[in-house]
Amino acid sequence: MPHNTDAERAVLGSVMMDPDVMEPVRAIVQPDDFFQTPHIHLFRRLCELRDEGKALDLTVIAERLKTIGELETCGGTVYIAQLVDAVLSTGAAADNARIIADKAQLRRAHAIQQKFLRGIEQEEDPAILLSRTLDAIEAETRRSGARQGTLAAWSSNMVENTVEPSPPLPYLVEDLIPEGTLFMLTGEGGSLKTRALVSMGVGIANGDGQWPRKGEKGRTFRIPNKHRVMIYNHDSPTIILNETIACELRGRGYERGDDLSGVSLTAFSFPNPPLNFQDTASVLRFTELIKFLGCKLCIIDNLQVVKGSADENDASQMGQVVGNIRSVVEETGCSIGLIHHNTKQQKGQFGGNFRGSSAIRDLVDFSMTVTRELDSDNILIQPDKQRFAPIKSFAIGFRYKGVPGTKQLWKTWFESVEVEDERSDIRESITIFVQDHPNCNKTELEKGLGKIPEKKLRSTLKRLIEEGEIEDIGPGNKSILRVREVGP
Repeated sequence: MPHNTDAERAVLGSVMMDPDVMEPVRAIVQPDDFFQTPHIHLFRRLCELRDEGKALDLTVIAERLKTIGELETCGGTVYIAQLVDAVLSTGAAADNARIIADKAQLRRAHAIQQKFLRGIEQEEDPAILLSRTLDAIEAETRRSGARQGTLAAWSSNMVENTVEPSPPLPYLVEDLIPEGTLFMLTGEGGSLKTRALVSMGVGIANGDGQWPRKGEKGRTFRIPNKHRVMIYNHDSPTIILNETIACELRGRGYERGDDLSGVSLTAFSFPNPPLNFQDTASVLRFTELIKFLGCKLCIIDNLQVVKGSADENDASQMGQVVGNIRSVVEETGCSIGLIHHNTKQQKGQFGGNFRGSSAIRDLVDFSMTVTRELDSDNILIQPDKQRFAPIKSFAIGFRYKGVPGTKQLWKTWFESVEVEDERSDIRESITIFVQDHPNCNKTELEKGLGKIPEKKLRSTLKRLIEEGEIEDIGPGNKSILRVREVGP
């Protein structure tokens, strides 16, 4: 969304450095015109203190924020002091305020446009839709005063612009990961989701041209350009993360001693201080780090450990956490990929095993679930939320070569494969057989479904029993199977 964080910081610092600047600034902007949440709160409290005739020095401001519980939300005393220290002159305060006001106006215009487009999609009555939209434009024009020309010009072309073809999305990975998006990869433990996303990141940083490697079958995705990638790891020790990346590089032909300066990859493992998306100062540090490095993709492993003390089942708290992550995307243009662990698959629900509040998924641009094929290193990646071009399910296979005589991996890569999602078919076959043969045992089940590999049959049956769809009511080691009866 349109905004200018530097202008917001400059205005806040100028007002605190010279309180007389407040009146001309306040004639141009209001607290809600700021984009960054800490800046909204801080400017609102500065306005209150000014109206009360109190000084706008750091001590008074910090005490007010602390009293109402907003000091940490605003970045703490260190961040507030930095706003003042960064100001060389207050002479440009009004100009910066106009920048903030213009960006806010564009955001409100965007909101009007989005509401208009939703009305078109829902086939609302055209007369009512246009009347409501023009009323909103008129109200915004009155609010904007001298800047009404921008919105008036926009409104006159709005309908025509909505039917113009949109410019093509720039992609990090074509038809999969657009630039400047917030996405999530979820899956159970052991589903290879982290390795898959790290492999993709290494491919982008190395300029592979495509991901995954082309196998005998299956789909690959084009990597149009090489970009700097950052992996921010809070889930594995440094030695494991480094070895994971090293294995991927060896899988691309690099050997010990090769020059890796051309691989635009930066990795952090358990950084200190830890990343905390509930803490404003931490979010701002992270934003500046991405800007400094020039990253276009950041992989965060995992959401659970960067959410601070937020309860993952609390929509409000997780909304703030994911909203702060989104603000980093908006500020930097860097796509952020969140890795999130699922609980066990739930009965009859694809993606229904998602852990935590639905607000997490609601606030990302798109989400994909990773499922590991039974008894293999192939994984199925299925979209469960999409906002841009439709993403079709695809499969990749984890391939590796080990160090001879050890269990240590040496080279790893992913290649395209075709994988049928056998789980649902096997589950259905077992359920139907047990329904038709109540009180059968496992041996009878295996004979009746002899076409299904025994290992896959047994692992799927075990899962069905764990989930409660199938009951094993036999005494001791004797199995008696039946479909669980569901009450009214």
